[in-house]
Amino acid sequence: MNYIQIIIAIVAIWGAGLSTYTAIRNSIKEKFRIKVELGSGFLTGDKIAFLKAANIGNRPVTLSSCEFSVKPTIKEYPGIEGKKIC
Repeated sequence: MNYIQIIIAIVAIWGAGLSTYTAIRNSIKEKFRIKVELGSGFLTGDKIAFLKAANIGNRPVTLSSCEFSVKPTIKEYPGIEGKKIC
């Protein structure tokens, strides 16, 4: 092999690696990414849950609904044993 063939092989490998990197990066960039945070606190004496959702990706996202379920425990809500909730 002469120098020209070696240089061509190096440039071809570099181009293939760069192309693969760019394809992977664009694939990750195009995903929907939503950051969701859940917390609890008190508002006028009542214990409430706070839900925060933010779009951290590049694609536009529309949140059409939100739903979650919490099973109370005796530790969280003392005095509810045997009582119907909801």
